[in-house]
Order: sequence, then structure tokens, then C-alpha cells
Amino acid sequence: MAQATPPSLKGINIFLKTATEIESRDPIVAYYCRLHALEKGMSIDKRSPDARQFLTSLMGQLESSKTELSRTNPEVFTPDSVVGQAAVENKALQLFAFADNRDRSGDFGPTTVKSFYTAGVLLDVLQSFGTVGEELEKCRKYAKWKALYITQCRKNGETPHAGPLGGEEGGEEAPDMSQLGGGASAAAAAPAAGFNLPPSQQPPPQQPSQPPPPQRPATPPQQQAAAPAAAASGASSMPAPGGRIQAGAPYSNLSIEQYTKAGKLCKFAGSALQYQDAKTAIDYLVQALNLLQTGSE
Repeated sequence: MAQATPPSLKGINIFLKTATEIESRDPIVAYYCRLHALEKGMSIDKRSPDARQFLTSLMGQLESSKTELSRTNPEVFTPDSVVGQAAVENKALQLFAFADNRDRSGDFGPTTVKSFYTAGVLLDVLQSFGTVGEELEKCRKYAKWKALYITQCRKNGETPHAGPLGGEEGGEEAPDMSQLGGGASAAAAAPAAGFNLPPSQQPPPQQPSQPPPPQRPATPPQQQAAAPAAAASGASSMPAPGGRIQAGAPYSNLSIEQYTKAGKLCKFAGSALQYQDAKTAIDYLVQALNLLQTGSE
């Protein structure tokens, strides 16, 4: 039987409950939910005997989980790893896109509410990794507001408004999903509440949001200027079957931030390969290659 949370630490229950709900499918995400609960609990009450005993027990559980996860996912806990952050952010955005799609289509059922709510919780957990970007913060606030708004409407016998409320008072601004790696494919494919779909039905991980690369010089290189014409003619940027992507000269003005982002894209590709998701891995690697060769994705 699970140890009861002391009254002084009731505020961390939402993270512990979320960890339990998603652990069977996303043990890495569940680990970080519990880690966030521990960090938050330590900041609330680490002196009272009940709280100290509970948090010590939680520390033990986290150590056991870390040991177990390290056997199959050793890269998660390396000092410069972004796999854990990627896992939490991917899950949050998948759930948000799924809920947002259902909400905008007029489905205000419990699954929609639960998905918005859990996305908001996971975006809280994401703050453990540092400051989140502006669009992720909008996403967090909007998800929490939507879950509460739909619940209150149903309780009062009212029909909720699909999507954001626009200029109406009391609503949160909807995030720009194009800036978060979300989109129609994620919205259509993301799992419903319960989150235990078999691997073959799970959507591919999305790229964690990164700040845009620094502005390029006012005069772009010639090969970049020709790109719109190639796109307009329908030419594919991918090589023909059996061909190779030609390695060109690196872009001459790459910044430290761009080198760092290229490295992260390669790590995201490695993470996707662990899920045997070749398409997503290729997407990340192509973005990294384009960034190194042209200075942009």
C-alpha cells in the first residue's frame, strides 16, 4: 500500500498521481514527475517528521527507478543529456495537441479535459529543467485554464466555447503550435487519457522547442536563395532511394548556439532510434545537416 502523503505536502500529489498513471507507458516521464514532486516537496516542508519520512521514502523510490532505467536507457542520466527533457516535453505537447484538436472539434468530454489537465501538469514538471520558452508557458497556462473552464461549463450545464475565447474576459491566449513542434499529425495521433496505447500506435516524439537560431547575415549564400524555386517546382529535399545525402561545405558563420542546437538535434535522433522510429530520426538528422551547411533548418 502506498504511503499516504502528509497534509503539508498535498500540493505534490498531482505529480505523484500523474507519475502512477503514465508509468507503464512512459517510465522516464514518470521518473521526472516524481523528481519534480520531491523538489517541490523539499521546498514546502522538509522539517516535520512526517514530511521528512515521506520525502526520504520518495528519494529511495527515485533511486530504485534510476537504477532500473539506467540499465535500458543509460543516456538519460548523463550530465549533458537532453533525453529526459525531450521525453517530458514530447509527452506534454502530444497530449496538448490531442486535447486541443478534440476541443476545437466540439468534443468537451472527460478525455479532452484529462488530456489538457495532464499536459498542464507535465509542463509544470518541465520547469525542473530550467526556464521554459514563451510559447511553452502559454501552452501550460492555456491547458490548465481549458481543463478548468470545460469542467466548470459542464458543471453549470453550459456548452463550452471551442478553442480560445478570443477577446472575451477570463480566457488564456492559445499558444502557436507551429513554434512548439506540434501540428495536425500530432493532434490526430496523440493518445487519449490512460496513455497506454501499444507502441505501434504511439505518435513519434516531437522535437523539444528551442529558441530560434541567431539572425543570419543580410545577404544569404546563393544556394539558400535558390531553395524557394526548388520547393515551388515540387523537387524533394530527400535523396532518391538508394542515394546518399551529399555532404557539402559547412556554413562559415555558425554561432556557438547553432553548434549546440545541431548537437541536440543529433541526440534527439538517437532518442527516436531507441523507439525504432527511423522517420523521426531522419527528420532530426536532416535538420542538423541543413543547420550545419546553411545556418538554418
